[in-house]
Amino acid sequence: MATETVYGYSYARFSHPSQAAGDSLRRQTDGTAAWCKAHGVVYDPSLCLVDAGLSGFRRDDLAVYALGEFLGHVKSGRVPKGSYLVMENLDRLSREEEVVALNLFTSILVAGIKIVTLTPDEVYDKHSDLGQVMKAILELSRGHSESQRKSSTCGPAWREKKERARRERGYVMTKTVPGWIRVGDKGRLELIPERAKVVKQIFELALSGLGVGAIARQLNALGVASWRSTRTANRKRPESRCWDKTAVRNVLTSQAACGVYQPHVGSRSRGRTRPRPIGAPIPNYYPAAVRRQLYDAVQGLRAKRLNKGGRPGRQGTAANLFSGLLRMPDGGTLSIRQIDRRTTVFCPTGFIQADGTKYVAVPAQVFEDAILARLAEVKASDVLPGTRKAGRKVEQLEGQIAAVDELAAQWTAKMDNPRIVDRVAAKLDEFEARRAKLAAELAAARAEVASPLSEQWGKFKSLAGAVQAGGEEVRQRLQAVLRRTIEAITVLFVRQSKDRELARIRGRLLVAQVNFAGGGVRVYALRWWPRTDKTPSCLSYGDKNNATVGEQIGRFVWGETDLRDPEVAAAFQQSCEASELTTDEFNAAWADGSEG
Repeated sequence: MATETVYGYSYARFSHPSQAAGDSLRRQTDGTAAWCKAHGVVYDPSLCLVDAGLSGFRRDDLAVYALGEFLGHVKSGRVPKGSYLVMENLDRLSREEEVVALNLFTSILVAGIKIVTLTPDEVYDKHSDLGQVMKAILELSRGHSESQRKSSTCGPAWREKKERARRERGYVMTKTVPGWIRVGDKGRLELIPERAKVVKQIFELALSGLGVGAIARQLNALGVASWRSTRTANRKRPESRCWDKTAVRNVLTSQAACGVYQPHVGSRSRGRTRPRPIGAPIPNYYPAAVRRQLYDAVQGLRAKRLNKGGRPGRQGTAANLFSGLLRMPDGGTLSIRQIDRRTTVFCPTGFIQADGTKYVAVPAQVFEDAILARLAEVKASDVLPGTRKAGRKVEQLEGQIAAVDELAAQWTAKMDNPRIVDRVAAKLDEFEARRAKLAAELAAARAEVASPLSEQWGKFKSLAGAVQAGGEEVRQRLQAVLRRTIEAITVLFVRQSKDRELARIRGRLLVAQVNFAGGGVRVYALRWWPRTDKTPSCLSYGDKNNATVGEQIGRFVWGETDLRDPEVAAAFQQSCEASELTTDEFNAAWADGSEG
């Protein structure tokens, strides 16, 4: 009669991630393999039961532990009854309060799994007698008491360290510091120059509009090494030091970058998703790698992007410049949709999700070109707060610097001509000096601006002109600027005439209301003719002879009217329908107005 195979599984746990560098894991797993061999049990390493850096003293959620995963496999039958769960001693299983720990211990035994401890050498099962159970209770109680003692002594000590750090500038609580900081020879915290430079580079890229993924790709392309430990950098390739989204996000969200230490309570080692902040931040605890102004600007930009919602273009596709901004009067949103290889449109998200929303659409390229062209005419001082004088100066200087950069690029292209190389070099020196002077003036102008929105709008103007030829990185930067400076763009598709011939001649019409973050509003009417070569036309409210929408819009006062109100949008829609022109009247009116 064939003997049924009995399996053994190793369970290892240690409380702090730093113990992974020591001998703890090897000792625990090697002990399991040796015990299985000595007792005729088949050691199964396919289940990697290691809770690295997770405490057994306070568990908020057992499901995040490998032990919780093992119990799930026992219930599903993946781990057969009669198997052995081998561990160094019972305090690896739990250091919780005695009743809680005993409940976990007995639940494993009742499920048909035998528990083996290597020190002392004991085997427990559901038939264990009172003597063995009492031994287990004493071991579990000893582990809990030891952790309780450490907690009661270490907790007050850490509180005292944090209070001392508040009182004494330069006091170092621990040698565990962010990767761009080190403890110097004199016991003071200091920046690691090459790494601090990378931190600043990451913040500047984020401020320019790049997301964490784009920043990571750029750093990797430049060969910038990450300073993460091999354990977190890449488990399969320990030599790897690549940047990824998580690494960049951790830098951008760390207040340590601007010198601030935020005390926390709790630990990921207890199964929590993140520690909880406690008490006020301690300024100037760390040496700052970036200015507080830069840190705050990036946090504001990230918050704006997160609040807008929407999703950026996937890698390898063009970023949707208006992601998270396009709304409809009924509260719905507009999403980008691929119709065929050449055509993408903005249409209701509800239609894409098949919730019964009626299909209306505008070609994405037509909408993008028209709205960007009109927005480029907007002055920051007209729509953004506190930017009238300094805002105009920032815009002017941004434009002058862009012009100098363009001239320098044109002259650089002539460097291959040996006959004029000296002249080109002299010109480039001239451009460099002019740019340095403009940059100094720009820095002073920016410092005068109360709101950073004007600075963002200056970037918009330079990016909008380069979006067609600038590639995906320019689109991502422009997308970030739009999300920072614009609250929403409400789009109303004006219903078509019932007269098909008139509708064909008229084309299609929508009205877009742009609400800026500073409270300013601009209204545009876009008309286009599908499947024709006729050039689309986009008119601003107030354009001369805008008869096709000017009459209708003229019945409303846009300081009091808001297309985000469904009732107002419905009234405007009715006004458009009630004022249809004849074919001849329309052609004459639009021909005059389209020149605006």
